Formats: sequence, C-alpha cells, structure tokens
Amino acid sequence: MKTMYLMLLLPLLIISCAKEKATQINNNQLKPITLNTEQQALVQANNQFSFSLFSNSANQETKENLIISPFSVSMALSMTLNGAAGTTKTGMEKTLGFEGKQAASINDYNKLLSTQLQGIDEKVTFNVANSIWYRNNFTVIPSFISTNQNYYQAEVTSLDFASLSAVNTINNWVNTKTNSAIPKIIESISPDNVMFLINALYFKGSWRNKFDGTKTSDQSFYKEDLSVVKCKMMSQESTYRCLSNDLVSAIEMPYGQGNFVMTVLLPQTGKTTSDLTAAFNAANWKKWNDGMVSNKIQVYLPRFKINYENKLNSLLSTMGMADAFNPAVADFTRINAGGGLSISEVKHKTMVEVNEEGTVAAAVTSVAIVLNSFPQTQIININKPFLFVISEKSTGAILFTGRIMDPTKE
Repeated sequence: MKTMYLMLLLPLLIISCAKEKATQINNNQLKPITLNTEQQALVQANNQFSFSLFSNSANQETKENLIISPFSVSMALSMTLNGAAGTTKTGMEKTLGFEGKQAASINDYNKLLSTQLQGIDEKVTFNVANSIWYRNNFTVIPSFISTNQNYYQAEVTSLDFASLSAVNTINNWVNTKTNSAIPKIIESISPDNVMFLINALYFKGSWRNKFDGTKTSDQSFYKEDLSVVKCKMMSQESTYRCLSNDLVSAIEMPYGQGNFVMTVLLPQTGKTTSDLTAAFNAANWKKWNDGMVSNKIQVYLPRFKINYENKLNSLLSTMGMADAFNPAVADFTRINAGGGLSISEVKHKTMVEVNEEGTVAAAVTSVAIVLNSFPQTQIININKPFLFVISEKSTGAILFTGRIMDPTKE
C-alpha cells in the first residue's frame, strides 16, 4: 500500500520545479546582511561544521527524531576557543571551520552575525544570549572575560558552585533566555567543575503564508520501517521556491519578510533520510538552493513538536577537537595560566514546534570546564520521514537542522 501510494504521489512531486523557470518569489522585503569577503568565507566554512555535526548526529541515532542548532554549538565553543592554546586551539578551530583564521576575525564574525540576525525581521523573534559562570574561588584571566563580554555580550557571574541554589541560578537564566522552551541545562555541579559557558537561542517565526487550521486533518505518515502512524497534517496551496531531482524534493517556506526560511527536504521514492544525510554537504546545499524556482504548490506538512538532548563529546572529538576533552593534553591556559583545565561535557538541548501559525525553536549549549585533578499546481505531500533546515537567507547562515522520523513523538 505504501509503495503504491508513493508511486502515485511522486510523479506529482517531480512536475517540474527544476524545468519550469517560473517567476521568483518577491524578495524585495528581504533585508540583506552585508558581510566582507572574509566573513562570507567564514559563513561557508562554519556551515560545513553544521553539515558535519548534523550528519554525525544522524548517523549516531538513525531512527529517532532529531534537531540540533549548529549555530548554538558554534557560539558556545567559540567563546571557549578564546581560552584555548596550542593543539587544543587548532583542533577546535579546525572542527568549527575556522582553521587558519585569526581570533579577532572569528570574534568579529560571531559578533556581527549574532547582532545582525537579531531584529532583522520585525515579524520574527530571534534572540541570542551568552553567559559564563565560574566558581567563586577560581581565578580567571581578565582578558578571557573581557573578550567574551565584548564580542559575545556574555553575562559573566562568579558563583558559589557549592551552594544548593547554584544549579537553579544557572537553569533560571536558561529558562528565561529561551522563554521557558528549555527549562534547564544543568542537572548538577561536580566538585571539579570550575566554569560553564552557555549559549541560548530562541526563535519564533510566523509563516509568510499561514496554514488554515480548519484544513488540518488526520492523515497517514509512512515511516521508514513500513509502519504507519496518524498525524495532524496541515495543507495549503501557495507559491514557494522548490526543487525536484532524482534524490530529493525540496520546498523553501519563508517566515515574516523572508530573511528566515525553513527548507524541507523530502527523499524521493526508493531513497531514505540516510541517503539525504549522506549527500548533506556544502556543495549540494548550494546546488539545491541555486536550483530552486518558484512554483504553485499544494503542500501538506505535518504538525510536529520534538525535544532533543545529546552529549556531544564523542562527536566533537571525532570531528577534530579530541584534545579539548583529554585532561592529559588539553590546554586552556588562556582561561587560567595554571593549566590543568579540560572540557568535561558539551551538552546540547533543543526543541522545535511547527504548527499552522509558524515555528518556535530553541537551543541551549553548555560547555563544562573542569579542573583536572506559477505553472500547473504541484503537490508536495510530506508524508514520510524528512529533513529540515532553518537558515537566514542573506548570509546563508544555518541556525537549526533537523530530521523528522515520526511527527507524533516528542
């Protein structure tokens, strides 16, 4: 039944987004963020970190819903990078896509991007917040603090980690900065923890073309294990940028004035989300985006809400920054000259909710430091597992990447 249904569906998906050069969606309202040549290169290099982090995460958890914010992880690690030296520093730079770049360039880029993304669209809320919490009897080099305050607007607090209220203090900050979307990031503070560097993101965007809730209905969603679940399927007919090729049908769905968009990537018949993940890289992402044209689309999209949590130590180690986690070789002497510091945990929590009105998404990344001791209407029915990306159009910066395997599970 599933195969027959998809055989009937896919010819409609392939009615030629790629062949019909339809009139492009009006982007006059989009406000471009101006980047110099080096900053443009940093966006592209940092996006490669986004693809690698998502691919590694997806390969680790092949059957579960997934959402990560490479933007959040990169921000938290960039703050930490200002305290790294030696091979610890070069390994972190390589992992983040900043290899060979000067610290000032990296910090300028992060400051410009996070500042410009906030407030660029009055119809979209995008907030970035950073903080550093350190044990009150631990000495921190002043330049490390001032650098992160200047470039990352980090709120810096000396805190009695032995106090029973310390965990609540940090978690209350997280809860506030994510509008209660992520209530906490820290479960406990161990005696060897001396610092937490935390990034929090909050995104709320209304669809440019909102769905009519009265058209939402219970429909079948066909999972990759051949089972079927019922989900709340939204539907509408409107004009979107789209692409169809042998691997993927893609649709770009804008929020507000169009700076922020969600791109949904649906595998073609005979393909899976694993096939898309294997092809999820900077070259293909550019090719897919460049190949999109405007088309009149009848789109079906499931409502979904997911929460995700992961410890990123092993993934980041595999990607090139193993030294930062190794107490024997980690070098964070630009945080404290006495050395003996390493990263004990990079913890990442995210959530996303997509409904008729738009999207709410949030992310928190915590880095724990320890002291060692118009053509014919086309149909795109997103009724099977898919990937999605939330990005900013004028810079190409990727904010969230995700995979929906079962929209009925949180």
